[in-house]
Amino acid sequence: MQGLNTVLLIKLQSVTQLRVDGSSLYWVDDDGRTVKRLQLAGGTPTLIATAPDWIGTIAFDATCIYYSTGTAIFKVAK
Repeated sequence: MQGLNTVLLIKLQSVTQLRVDGSSLYWVDDDGRTVKRLQLAGGTPTLIATAPDWIGTIAFDATCIYYSTGTAIFKVAK
């Protein structure tokens, strides 16, 4: 028998670039121009960044989130 799944967030239309670290889940929202974060324990998503163009990919290290658009790479604090 498999364990139960836990729903962290609902009412999303489309999520891309899903990433996770030890405490949070990060993604590019369905508008393609915003990066959001949700604590793994649940709660309300936090807007991390808004880009002028479509976000291509996201990555992170211990202190920052990096995201790319068609013309630039951006860095913001976690």
